Amino acid sequence: MRISSVYRSAAAGVAAPDYWNAAVELATDLAVDELSTLLGAIETACGRTRPPRESGVCEIDLDLLLYGQRVDAARRLPRADVLRAPFALAPLAELAPGLRHPVTGERLGDVWHKLRQTAIVERLEARV
Repeated sequence: MRISSVYRSAAAGVAAPDYWNAAVELATDLAVDELSTLLGAIETACGRTRPPRESGVCEIDLDLLLYGQRVDAARRLPRADVLRAPFALAPLAELAPGLRHPVTGERLGDVWHKLRQTAIVERLEARV
C-alpha cells in the first residue's frame, strides 16, 4: 500500500471549509462491491453523516476512483471526474504518473502536467 501527499483545495460553489485529499494505492482480493461496502463502513465508523449534497460539507469521503483497468459504468469505474478534477488527479498522478486511464489511455502524469498550470490545489506534505 502507498499513500500520496495531502492536497488542499477550496470547496467549489459552496461555503465550506477547504477539502483535504489524498490517494491510496492498495492490493486487495475484494470484489468491487465488497470494497465499496468496506469504504462506506469506514466512513460511518469515522462519523460521516450524509448532509444534502448542496451543503458541500463532508467530514470524510472515501471514493473508489480506479479498480485496475476495469471499466464498469454501473459502478462508476473509473470515476468520471478523475481526469478533470485536480483534487483527485493530483494525488493519483503522484502515486502512479505512468498509469494509463482505462478509457482514454492517457497517462495520469501527462494529464496532470497539463492541468496543474491552472489547478488550484496545494500539496501540504510529502507522502508517507
